[in-house]
Amino acid sequence: MAADRISELPDPILHHILSYLPTKLVVKTSILSKRWRYLWASCSHVHIGIDDFPSITSFERFTEAVLLCRDASSAIQTFHLCWDRDYDQFHADIWIYHAVQRSVRELDLALALNGKLPRCIFTCKTLSILKLTLNNHLRDMEFPINLSRLETLHLSATTFEGDTLVKLISGCPVLECLKMMFCKFYVLEINSRKLKHLDLLETGSRRARVRVVAPGLKSLDIRSLKAQEISLEHLTSLERADLRNLTFHGETRVFRSLYAVSSLQLNDSALEYIFKEMLFSQSAPTRLQRLKNLKLMTCMSDAPLEAITCLLHQSPNLENLVIEFYKEARFERTFWEEKRPVPDSFFGKLELLGNLKSVEIRHFKSRTSTHELVKFFLSNGKRLEKMLIIPKQG
Repeated sequence: MAADRISELPDPILHHILSYLPTKLVVKTSILSKRWRYLWASCSHVHIGIDDFPSITSFERFTEAVLLCRDASSAIQTFHLCWDRDYDQFHADIWIYHAVQRSVRELDLALALNGKLPRCIFTCKTLSILKLTLNNHLRDMEFPINLSRLETLHLSATTFEGDTLVKLISGCPVLECLKMMFCKFYVLEINSRKLKHLDLLETGSRRARVRVVAPGLKSLDIRSLKAQEISLEHLTSLERADLRNLTFHGETRVFRSLYAVSSLQLNDSALEYIFKEMLFSQSAPTRLQRLKNLKLMTCMSDAPLEAITCLLHQSPNLENLVIEFYKEARFERTFWEEKRPVPDSFFGKLELLGNLKSVEIRHFKSRTSTHELVKFFLSNGKRLEKMLIIPKQG
């Protein structure tokens, strides 16, 4: 439908169309005409980005028309602002303020800021979803943070100075979903009964300390996390965990908190830290009694086979196992070369793999360790129904 024909539609239908219509298309028409300005200014979902505009001036004029001319009683459900070049924070602060004043429920901000964000963001009583991509440092906020209804927090490409991250999370009492990507921090402390989903992706720092106490956590995704030390505690409700590409320089307490998990994904780096915990723990090894589904991504040198065998011994109710070989080893680890003996206590008297029904081996490589692994499953999988071996191509 042509833009000039769209403008002839009744207001309710036009409102619905504007929620999905690309801003770029509207800008090229009579966007600043009186009727278009009125309709955009009353939309409940506002998505605007500088890349959709031919110039900064047109971007500013459009944003002013959408927000500053808006009736104070007209609520905004979603406000998405993307402005990461030639950034004038004064204008952005005004636009964010007006969105917050209109009972915004979701803020999605991609900005190149100078270190601070408007205080109104962190005291908004209607906000339930907050997504921040800042491409810079976020300085300490010297005021109380009170996001009393915030349930979802996504943080990306941000460096948190001091205890800024701790203050932010502690100011979200009903937070259920936390996702961090490409962020740098030095302290991450979470103590929450409400948190259900935690994703830490390509984040942290060499000196970072991470402590998570979350009895209500359902899913945990930690990939490419760097930290000095990490502790996961009281994960009594955890159902799914994905741990890959970990780099820890100090003490780790991870494996013992996975006892409730039913689905688990690991690669060689995670296996290494788990194996260390199993070897050096003063208490009995953690039993994964509820584990049903396990996926291992490994380069399968001879050494990780020890760790895999030990892990399987601690998973008596495992039903489905997938092993996917890397084409090449992704990590150079010295721990595997130490050839530490595996204590007899790991194996105990339990029936090995008594419930294993399905084994899938992807990118199978013909070498001694992989042959031994197949023999291990055939010898110990008393209820094994299916074994699928997919050879490495070439």
